[in-house]
Amino acid sequence: MKKYLVTGGAGFIGSYIVKELEKKGCGVVVYDIEDGKSDIRNLENLIHASKGCHGIFHLAAIASIPYSIENPKETFDINFLGTLNVLEAARINKIKRVVFSSSSAVYGVQKKFPARETDPCNPQNPYALQKYMSEGICKMYSDLYKVETVCLRYFNVFGIGQSHEGAYAGVIPRFLLLKLKGEPLTIVGDGEQTRDFVHVVDVAKANLKAMFGSSSLSGQVFNIGSGKETSVNNIAKIFGGEKKYVPARMEVRRSLSDWSKAKKLLKWKPEVVFEKGLLKIIKSL
Repeated sequence: MKKYLVTGGAGFIGSYIVKELEKKGCGVVVYDIEDGKSDIRNLENLIHASKGCHGIFHLAAIASIPYSIENPKETFDINFLGTLNVLEAARINKIKRVVFSSSSAVYGVQKKFPARETDPCNPQNPYALQKYMSEGICKMYSDLYKVETVCLRYFNVFGIGQSHEGAYAGVIPRFLLLKLKGEPLTIVGDGEQTRDFVHVVDVAKANLKAMFGSSSLSGQVFNIGSGKETSVNNIAKIFGGEKKYVPARMEVRRSLSDWSKAKKLLKWKPEVVFEKGLLKIIKSL
């Protein structure tokens, strides 16, 4: 039975990957800061935890743009140097492959729609830059040290279990919290800003495709999205109820992926229809 390490395995996306691995009968080592000792800044602990593993799914990160702007040093240590530690542990333990969770934030403000992996990247905040630099170090480890790496650029992931904490939490968990409180749905700006939503189950399956695929995937980067735009107003309409509009803030106006490369090389496609996935979340209230 092959064993896999999942950094951030107790988190939103990581926990779904763990479930998919367990379905396949794989051994799983969850490496998450919630257990008090699994910090990716500690190389020795990573080397110990990953010993005997066939692959690593690397998701552990501080995934908050505002927090990264306020705390660039801390987030650099975790999001970039932590990734370097994961790759170094893989090199030392002769682990075959690392699947790295990147972000569509690396594109910055999209100028072409949909975004393709060959489009220029223009990270505009520390979090986006840390992800982009991590993709670069993954490629270097593939080329120089023969640690196979695959980078997945997630667009807007949604699903049951997503955190609603913080002012910049995703619109769906934020609307869920407001519904639970019986408060109006707060919409920033005119609500016509769009996002490319991809369901967390589809994201987890993409990770497994990336891990179990051929060696030709090594060093590659893939968009993981739905290829469809959904506005905040449309999401509010599905939720139903009272709405409240507040002043706009600085944010990306549109986001849209081209996932044809993932379809061709990973043999992956998004299967959960957004509206159905959202209604399931609403019914879970």
